[in-house]
Amino acid sequence: MTNLLKIKFQLVDTKNVSEVIRAGPRLLENEKNKIKALRNAIEEGLNSPLVNEFDFNENLKRLKAEKRKMAKVIFWQKPTDDLKDI
Repeated sequence: MTNLLKIKFQLVDTKNVSEVIRAGPRLLENEKNKIKALRNAIEEGLNSPLVNEFDFNENLKRLKAEKRKMAKVIFWQKPTDDLKDI
C-alpha cells in the first residue's frame, strides 16, 4: 500500500501524501453521486408515459421555432432600469 501511494504521489501534482489519501473518499463520493443521478434518470425514463405516435421531424421543427422565438424575445427586449447604467 505504501509503495502504491508513493507511485500515485509521484504521478499526481500534490503537496503531500495526505492530500492523495483525502482525495480518495471525495472521488468515491462523486462517483456514487453520478451513479445515483444516472439511476434516478433511468427510473424517471422507465416511469414516463409511452408516446405512440411521435413525429421526430415535427417535434424538431417545433423545438427550433420555440428557440428562435425565445432568441427574438431576448434580443428585442428593452433594457430594464437595472441594466440602463451598464
